[in-house]
Order: sequence, then C-alpha cells, then structure tokens
Amino acid sequence: MENNRVALLNSIPKLIQLNKSLWEEKVSNQNSLFSDNSSEDGLTFKLDKIKPWSNNETLMNEFHSIGFYMSDHPLKIYKDYFNKMKVVNFSNFLDSQDGTALVAGTIMSIQEKKSFKGTPFAIVKFSDLKSEFELFLFSDQLILNRENLKAANSFILTLQKDGTNNSSFARRINVKKLISLNDFTNKEYEKVTIELENKSNLNELQKALKEDGNTKIEIKIKKTSKIYTFSLKNLRKFNIGTFNHIKDKEYVKKISF
Repeated sequence: MENNRVALLNSIPKLIQLNKSLWEEKVSNQNSLFSDNSSEDGLTFKLDKIKPWSNNETLMNEFHSIGFYMSDHPLKIYKDYFNKMKVVNFSNFLDSQDGTALVAGTIMSIQEKKSFKGTPFAIVKFSDLKSEFELFLFSDQLILNRENLKAANSFILTLQKDGTNNSSFARRINVKKLISLNDFTNKEYEKVTIELENKSNLNELQKALKEDGNTKIEIKIKKTSKIYTFSLKNLRKFNIGTFNHIKDKEYVKKISF
C-alpha cells in the first residue's frame, strides 16, 4: 500500500477522522465533500512527507508490533563483519569442538526469576541468523547488564561450554560476558592490514582513512612477485563503519584485524 511505514503510522488519526466524516455524510444523506459526479472511489488521501525509518528502526518496530522480525533480521548487516571477527551462530558453536566462542544474539524475551536462596537470575531467549536459543543469565551478569537487557537489543555473548558433560545436547552453556552490539562494533582495533589489488584507488582510500584514531594501519600491495607493505605514519580511526565502507571496493582484496 505504501513503502513509507512511518508516514502510514502517523496518518492513522487522519485516516480514522476522514473515514468517520465520510460515514457520517453517507448516513445523513449529505454530499458536502463530493460533487454529484464524484464518489469515494475517486478520493486520494495524501500522506504527510516524513523521512522513512532506517532499516534498524523498521525492524525494531516490526518486533514490537508483531513479536518477530518479518522483513529482515537486525544481525544480517553484520554478517561479513562477524566472519572477520570470528563471531559464530549459536548452533554452530553447539556443534563444534570449541569450548568457548563469541556468539551474536538479539533478545526476543526475558524472564527474571529468583533462586531458592533469593539470588536473581534470568532466562533470556535470543535469536540469530540461524535459530532461536535460550540461555540462563546469572546474578553477576544480570545485575551488570540489567539496564540494557531489553527485547530487540542485540549483544555479543562470550559463551563457554560446561566441561563436565560430553553430550553436546545436555551440556550447559555458561554466559561469561555480554557486550552490546553497538559497543562491540564501534570499538577501534589495535592493528588493521588492508591488502589491495594492483589497480588501487588510493585517493578514495585516503579519504576513508583520513580520521585520526587509535588503529595502526598497514597497506599491502602485490606487484609482480613482490609484496610491498606500507604503514601509515599516524594512527587512524577504523571500526565497523570504516570496514563496511571499504570492504566491497573493487580494489580491496582483503582486510585483516
């Protein structure tokens, strides 16, 4: 009906009022809004011109409205970044031989409870790009992160398998640490290496890396049988925004953290 969802949402009161006026006009046999040759079918309602929601705002409103994500998943735009940072899906971690891993998850629901001793804990239902999963969050992590533990918020979880049981089905998964996805993705890296193709747009790359920061940048260029490595003199800002900006450039071969 209309791609701009926020314009539709903000127009609901006006649509209701217009519908009410048309109905009252119809039942009273009046014709103030239309001429004899017009009908309701010819009426065009003009939506207010409003800036559309961002993709993240759209997904957040979908979740709060219907309880799940319909058009996309909020973690999808970070897929390439997660691959670089070795952040895995929960099911992959469960099936692997790894004892610990970084796992991304978006909160679907949270139930806070108390143990027999009165200690608070929570059962949190997460979703990632492959599945939904539940984890126990014990008092230390619950108290530390309580303000941010809300539905639709995304986190990077440091998970550890309980080594007392060899069965992957029965093994308990412990949450050792949580960090909000925003904090995780906005952090700068100590060192980044960018490998370039021979035909490189160095002017464009210079603009992308012009902001001062805390990251040491190395640039590698292979020419014939030799690899030339250049270190930028000053530390630069490099976070997920920088990564997303340059990762798909035709002259960028590889980015290593």
